This record gives sequence, C-alpha cells and structure tokens, in this order.
Amino acid sequence: MAEKDSPQPERIGSHEIVGKVGTGPRGVVHLGRKSDDSDHVAVKTLTVGPADDPGFVARLKSVARLSNSNIARTIDAGVHEGRLYVVRAHAEGRSLAQTVAEDGPLTGDALERVAVGMLTALTAVHLAGFAHRGLTPSNVILTGEALRVTDIEIGDPAGEIGYRAPEQINGLQYGPYADVFSWASTVVFAATGSAPFGHEAQAVLNGAPEVGDLPEPLRQVVLAALTKDPGARPTTSTAMLRLLGDANAPMPAPPIEGVPVPPPAPVAGPPAQDPPGIQPIQLSIEGVRKPMGGPMPVNLGPVQHGPVPPGGMQQGPLGPGPAQGPQGPAQPGQAGPGPAEHGPVQHGPVQHGQVQHGQVQHGQVQHPPQGHVPPPAPPAWGPP
Repeated sequence: MAEKDSPQPERIGSHEIVGKVGTGPRGVVHLGRKSDDSDHVAVKTLTVGPADDPGFVARLKSVARLSNSNIARTIDAGVHEGRLYVVRAHAEGRSLAQTVAEDGPLTGDALERVAVGMLTALTAVHLAGFAHRGLTPSNVILTGEALRVTDIEIGDPAGEIGYRAPEQINGLQYGPYADVFSWASTVVFAATGSAPFGHEAQAVLNGAPEVGDLPEPLRQVVLAALTKDPGARPTTSTAMLRLLGDANAPMPAPPIEGVPVPPPAPVAGPPAQDPPGIQPIQLSIEGVRKPMGGPMPVNLGPVQHGPVPPGGMQQGPLGPGPAQGPQGPAQPGQAGPGPAEHGPVQHGPVQHGQVQHGQVQHGQVQHPPQGHVPPPAPPAWGPP
C-alpha cells in the first residue's frame, strides 16, 4: 500500500508520482503513473548519481526486454535531479522479508513455491545474459499464490551482508553463480527467519551455514548452492531439476563440512541420460577443471566497465566441446573467433587487473578488482 504522508516529487521522468511505497538501502520507491487511466508503476530513485554508475541507464533499458511472470518487469530508467531512477511494474503484495517478520517462517507448499518461483525468475535472467546481483528477501514480492522478483541488475549488492556471495564480499568479479548463493540464503531465511550465516562477513566467508529443518530435496540443493567456490555451485536449471524430482541432475558440490547431506534416493532402472542442452561442457584447457552441472549462459564473466570488441559479445548454441568459429576450433591459449559455448566456467587463481578479451591464460583468469557489469549488448543466439 502506498504511503502519502511524506514529501515526494510531483514527477519523475514521464511519470506522475502519486504515493510512496517504501524506503530501502538503495533509495526510495514511489508509486507513479503516466496518466489517470494508466496502470500504476514503481519508480525507484537511487542514492547514487550518474557518475557512480555511468552504464546504469543503458543497462536498465536493456534489461527492459526481460519478460517473465515471476519478474517485476523493468520499464525505463533515467536521471532525475542528479540521481538515477528506474521504473518497473508495480507488484501488489508484501515482500518476503515483511511476510516472514509478520507471519513467521514458511513451510510446506508455500516454501516450495517461493524456492521454485525465485529459481524460475533467475533462470530467465541468466538465459538473457544478465544477473540479479543483489537478491535479498526484500526483492521478493509475494502476490497471492505467486511471487515477483524485483530490482534486476540495479547495481552492486546493498544492504544485508548475509545474502551476498563470498566473491561479492571479497570484491571479486561475480556473475550468475552469486545469484545462486543469494537464492539459497533467501530460501533459508524464508524457512527459518534468519540468513544461513547471519550478517557477518567472516561467517559468510568461512563459516558453516545453519539451514534449519529444510525438507529434501530442497535441503541438499540449498547446501550445494551455499558452497564457497562459485564453480562448485549448481546452475539455476540444475537446481530446478532437482527440486522437480530429477535425482540424476548433476550436483557438483560436495557436502559442506559439518553439515551432513543425505544421499539421493536410488532410482530404479538404467541410469537416465542427460536431456539435450544440459550436458556438462568438456573443457580441454590445462588448469581449468571440468565443470559440473547444467549450463548457465554467462557472458564470459560478466566483465568490468570498459571497451567492448566490435560487434559485442556473442553466444552460440548449447552443446559439449570447445567453441568453434569460421576457421575451426580454438587452439589452447587463444580464444576462437566463433560464438562462445554456454556452460559454467571454472576459474583458476584470481588475478586482479585488466580483463584480457580474446586471450585465455592456462589455469588463470585475470579479473578486475571488483564488481559486475552485464553485457553491453543483447546476446546473439546461434542456431540450435
């Protein structure tokens, strides 16, 4: 419900402001509309200016192409009185944070709907080449029997540390696998009322999670998603398959020390074959471990702010094997000219510095100091 008892601007961008929804760590959310007979929208003014995130407007306008029933769609973005703002669809309901605070933790079907609904939203985000970057219980709006995830790609994490992935806390490059960690932390909050590591950075980096009495298979998936190593976490698609009952969906993470994980139930009959499109990608580059789990479309990073090669980043069809271009397969130590293969990327030791596009270092990936930036151009999908 909108609050109309505090000062507010009359207009932001092309929208008339008619109320105030609330205030969060990033800024104030207003209720707006374009005209008297148009639908209400949420207009969020951020506490940062254009100089703090020069790619914000272009990035959010690109995110506007995302459309999914579990996502509060981004509509527009711009600058108002020196501050950035974003316009998104208004989701009527209470946040997951508010719901748990007022009604207590979720159980049974309600918990399962939240876990699966968030995974559905994140899968759509990742398939489009983006990442959420800062998922918390405040970004999940419960609307009756469904939910909407808000604030896609709005910026680096803000607010409670307990929902950030270790790589985000360490100021390293991050991407979709950080979303998987945040998803698991948010599920634990929904089930217990607390983040699995509390809100101390050292606990997130070094501690064992407290996940309560999560039912299986949700417990096993959540523990795998909370591992410290980004490359050992499942993809959103693999996590979804496990929750839907596919006991053969590969789970790369070993049990977390001190937290027992029951083995999956035996499956009668011959081992099932992985369905087309979710086979592990086979990497032959020395020093890079074989990734496990289904493919997650990532844009070689994501990468830091900076120039992009002409034509932007291209993504090709799913499938095993190294990327191939018009001149044949890529040679070790040299990126091929063709579209990039989809799949979880296993990183070696992290080096701070400039990202080198087109050059793969054996066993190492050079990272910029911190942060995440989504691709500057929509991914170009290749033939199936």
